[in-house]
Amino acid sequence: MIVFSPKNLFLNIVFLALFIGSGFSQTEEQMKELKKGDQSYSKGDYGEALRSYLPLLEVFDEKTLIQYSLNFKVGFCYYASAPEDSFAVPFLTKYLETADVHFEAYYFLGQISLSHHNFDNAIEQFEKFKGFVINNTDLNNSGLSEQILEIADNNITKCKLGKSFSTHPREAIVENITGGVNTEYSEYAPVISPDETQFLFTRRSPETLGGRVSDDGDFYEDIYLSKLTRMSVPAETDSFGNPIGTTMVETDVFSRPVNMGGSVNTEGHEGAIHFSADGKKLFVYRNSNILVSSLNKKNKWQKAIKQSQMKKVLKKGVYEPSLCITPDGNRIYFSSERVGGMGGLDIYMSEKGSDGKWAEAVNLGNNINSRYDEDAPHVSHDGQKLYFSSKGHKGMGDYDIFVSDFVGGDWSKPVNMGYPINSANNDIFYTVSPITGIGYFSSDRTGGTGLMDIYKATFSSNAPASAKISGKVIGTDSLPCSVQLFFIDSLKPLDSNIVNSDASAGAFLKEVEFGKTYYINIWDKSFEKHSDTVYVPELGYYGQQFSTNLNIILQKTKLDTAVKTDTTQNQLVENNLPTFQKNEEKIDTTDKTKLTETLKKILNTEKNATADKILPITPGLFFKVQIGAFKKPLSKNIYENVNDLAVVSFEDGFTCYFSGNYSSLADAKLRKSELLKDGFSDAFIVAFKDGKRIYLDGPVRP
Repeated sequence: MIVFSPKNLFLNIVFLALFIGSGFSQTEEQMKELKKGDQSYSKGDYGEALRSYLPLLEVFDEKTLIQYSLNFKVGFCYYASAPEDSFAVPFLTKYLETADVHFEAYYFLGQISLSHHNFDNAIEQFEKFKGFVINNTDLNNSGLSEQILEIADNNITKCKLGKSFSTHPREAIVENITGGVNTEYSEYAPVISPDETQFLFTRRSPETLGGRVSDDGDFYEDIYLSKLTRMSVPAETDSFGNPIGTTMVETDVFSRPVNMGGSVNTEGHEGAIHFSADGKKLFVYRNSNILVSSLNKKNKWQKAIKQSQMKKVLKKGVYEPSLCITPDGNRIYFSSERVGGMGGLDIYMSEKGSDGKWAEAVNLGNNINSRYDEDAPHVSHDGQKLYFSSKGHKGMGDYDIFVSDFVGGDWSKPVNMGYPINSANNDIFYTVSPITGIGYFSSDRTGGTGLMDIYKATFSSNAPASAKISGKVIGTDSLPCSVQLFFIDSLKPLDSNIVNSDASAGAFLKEVEFGKTYYINIWDKSFEKHSDTVYVPELGYYGQQFSTNLNIILQKTKLDTAVKTDTTQNQLVENNLPTFQKNEEKIDTTDKTKLTETLKKILNTEKNATADKILPITPGLFFKVQIGAFKKPLSKNIYENVNDLAVVSFEDGFTCYFSGNYSSLADAKLRKSELLKDGFSDAFIVAFKDGKRIYLDGPVRP
């Protein structure tokens, strides 16, 4: 079980070791109190340090406050220990108005702004902090500056992601659980029985067995039990709890939690981990070991004991705080700090064989694990989703909750659960109730009851993520146009998907993929060619909905007089126009061999400009400039200065490097001439028609 302390003091300890100073010039009694405060401060006993420091703020003059950095120390004590870190802001701000020796104050102010989702101010504070780090000789000489700057940059990235997530939140209601589950102390790691009648969690408070304090300064952990009942309650009540109106809503009601007692808890650390599928076994974390408690015939939980059959799965003496078993009982997923992982805590899996024995555990690999911590795995009731928390994947907080789908026998790339599930703080131990689908998790986000609270998430929609491009196509006369739109994936230029705009409104809709660029082209004999480019962002969080709307206005085709009287060109147009059948798909009668020969002749004729205007009306025809082709992809990109580079691997084994994507041959020729001037002497134009290359000049490959 993860033992949470109020703050992660790793960076703070580094700063304190580097920057804390001392000096004396006041009365003997005041100096004695200051020394006492400094001793508590250096030990990390910030509450005791505040008891010494706060009275001195009233008696020290401005010069003395600056001399002993007292505002900074008080601010840091509040930052590191207070339930509400914003208590630190006025003291750190006051300190920076008069001094900046302890410039890490900017970092702490940035952290506080980040935790309150004030992302712009947090970025400003982190940037100020970085400026001081870069210019600090001591940090540079000690080799710490690079490490500290990386931490600051990671926090800036969190700010930017958090700003994006909170601007586009998921359709979910996140609520702090009531009924006495959350207190001023820490509550976390919710566990729900399969029938959703028992709600277990871990608490650290003076009421835990023995009431002892752990080495980290917080109380030991115990497991608590609350009965869970689903009932109808008034949708609205007055300040006295009396119902307003007659509308009722279904909600979960939690009974007042009770300590599970000596059969499960001891004076050491115990944490609830997981129920078996039948609800008759409870997996328990105890002092770095995972034990199992079973229900007896009287429906009482027995003393938790070690499981001999898990010897090959779990390692003795290794920190392994979390575990879950799939509903069919055949797979175990757990977190471990064992040697040989990706870094920190990793998630592992063990599978039960036909003989009933568990196989050696395997690491889930770098698709799930990172060089930082991954913890608290939970598999959905249908076994198709893996929820876990990570410090390494892109998130807005310290721990963010992610979800991965089981596809093709393996777990997919994890997706962030988004805001408001995740916050700028720790969000972990996500579990899904098997019947209602409600999510429960733990968070130390701002606005909670205590240090760590348990929250529930109710979703208005569990629809999967989707990305759509929609819009309308109308003419300059404002009438709807029924045309074909060619959607071309920039990474697969040989493929194009055709979408028709409807005749009644000119509307169209296309489902697309996240993280891709699409070229949208319209070639129609009645209108001038039209092109649009739409970038669909990377999938940022689970259930993300992306849509963009295009309003396309088409200009009627106006053929030049010279073209109309030129029988050769007229014949070319006639040969290359698509033919249509009413309410049926396009029938393409273009002979590809003749088209290739015709295009080659066009390149050598004096009427290139005219031909360029006519050719783009051929549906699905576009042009690229090839600048290189290799049997194997290049290990180093020698074309990195080509800003519109596209790399395509073909079935013939060649990997080709292209510049540009043009519906106009004239534009492609212009790009080719530019590339020739830039030293790409092998540049030549390739046309793509119906997914096949058509070589217009340059080499023709088999």
